[in-house]
Amino acid sequence: MPSFPSVQGPARQPATPPSGAAGTEARPAASSAPSSSVPLSSRSSSQAPVDRSASNSVAPRAGIAQQAAWGAQQPFSEGYYHQAVALVNAPLRERQIGITAESARSVSSNLSGVQAGSTSFTQAHMNEAMSFGADAIAHARNGDLRNAAMTGAGAVVNAVASMSAGPAMDFERERRSGDPERMAHALSTLHSNFP
Repeated sequence: MPSFPSVQGPARQPATPPSGAAGTEARPAASSAPSSSVPLSSRSSSQAPVDRSASNSVAPRAGIAQQAAWGAQQPFSEGYYHQAVALVNAPLRERQIGITAESARSVSSNLSGVQAGSTSFTQAHMNEAMSFGADAIAHARNGDLRNAAMTGAGAVVNAVASMSAGPAMDFERERRSGDPERMAHALSTLHSNFP
C-alpha cells in the first residue's frame, strides 16, 4: 500500500475562541487510532482493529455541531473546515442520520487539530475520506446498504476535497498569514505538491 507524506505546514499559532464561546465545551477523547501522519505502510500490525460493526448513532452529532460552531466566528480562510462540517452535519442530524463512534472521534479530532493549527485542511479531508470509506465497507459487509451509500458518498466528497478545496484553503491560509516564512512555505509547497 502506498504511503502518503503528511500535508502539514509549519507550526501555526492556535486560533483560540473567546472564553465561553461555542466550541469551548469539553470535547470527546481523541481517537485511539494511529495518527494519519504516520504512513499506512509503517503502522504496527499489532494494533487492535477498529470495530466498525456498531450501528450509527445520532448522539455524537450534537458534540460535532458544538465543536464546529467555532468556525462560524472565524474568517473563511481559518474556519473553512469547521463551516464545511457544520454544513453537512446539520441536515444529517436533523434527519436522524447517525455516525459511527470511530468516525465521530475522527471528525472531532480533525476539528480540534485544524483549530489548533496542527492539522491541515487537506489532511483533515484525507482523514475523513479514510474513516468514512472504512465505515462504508463495514456497513456493506453487514448488509446495511443505506448507511454504506451515505458513508461512501462522504468518503468520495472528502477525497475530492482533499485534492481540491483542502490544498487551496491551506495555501490561502498560509499566504494570508502575514508571516514571510509561512508565505514562502505556501508558495514552495504549491510548486512541489502541484508541479
